[in-house]
Amino acid sequence: MPDDLTVAFTDAADATQQQPATRAAICPECGGAQLLNHPAGLLVFAHCTVRGCSLQDAEDSRVIADQSLAGVRGWPFARPTTNTERTLLAAAGYELPADAVTVVDWLTTAVRRRRWPAATVVVASPEPTEPVTTTEPVTTTEPTPESTTTDATVSPDAA
Repeated sequence: MPDDLTVAFTDAADATQQQPATRAAICPECGGAQLLNHPAGLLVFAHCTVRGCSLQDAEDSRVIADQSLAGVRGWPFARPTTNTERTLLAAAGYELPADAVTVVDWLTTAVRRRRWPAATVVVASPEPTEPVTTTEPVTTTEPTPESTTTDATVSPDAA
């Protein structure tokens, strides 16, 4: 698989999508990396197939369901966004309203592309470029026998 996927298909509908991320997201379940600029859209991840990933399993099931819907409705078509899509979009830095729809289209007989017209990019706080350091000494206070209190006082002669 190439390291740098490039967009092979474009159309006017792409203009409604937000700009692609500059850094790949990570699947929250298996740790697989997102494949940026993939013709199939935002939710293409290299899921871990050795350990398994229920998000990938749900995505595979959704492909079959979308093929069935396309046979009935034709394509492109819109349907409600699944919880799996919401989870992966959130990992990729996108937010959806509760009533968001997924627009499903096929670029070829094997490449399904999904779009989310209502998706908005979540702006994350900037990451520090360097670790924060301080020149002030860090001190810790250890409890001393004189600073601890007890409910009962025991004299040294009682032992």
